[in-house]
Amino acid sequence: MVYRKSPIYTNKKTWYNVGMVLDKQKFRGSGEWKKKRKTILNRDHNRCVVCGSNHDLQVHHINSIDTHPMLRLEDSNLISVCKKCHEAIHNNLYSPIFLMSKIK
Repeated sequence: MVYRKSPIYTNKKTWYNVGMVLDKQKFRGSGEWKKKRKTILNRDHNRCVVCGSNHDLQVHHINSIDTHPMLRLEDSNLISVCKKCHEAIHNNLYSPIFLMSKIK
């Protein structure tokens, strides 16, 4: 893991986990994340689970890694989405329940 001692403050690039902080940039560059990302894209047949596109695919955390860091590598919390749908998700156009229903 890429943990370091937790500061008193927070920002969008760090996660808290029982007094530890996980650096998001290091996590996203880790072999652990890259392997999981490939697994999720393969599971979802390299398609956006919302619209079916196969362009600009990203892997989205249904439950935010800011609030649920322990779910960051759980298959049940990850889905493949295109960039357009990912932006829509972050604009609250799709509910977590809808997104969870798309996991096969």
